[in-house]
Amino acid sequence: MTLKDKLLNVVDKFRIEQKIDTKNVERAKRLQEAMKQAAKTVTK
Repeated sequence: MTLKDKLLNVVDKFRIEQKIDTKNVERAKRLQEAMKQAAKTVTK
C-alpha cells in the first residue's frame, strides 16, 4: 500500500463522516484539500 493509497483512504473516511455529521463538513473539506496537496507533493 502506497502513501497515496493511505491518503485516499483517509479522504474516503472523512467523506463518510461528512454524511454522518454535517457540522464537520467544512473541517473535512479543509482536510481533503490538505490531503490533495500532500498527495501532489508525494507523487512529484
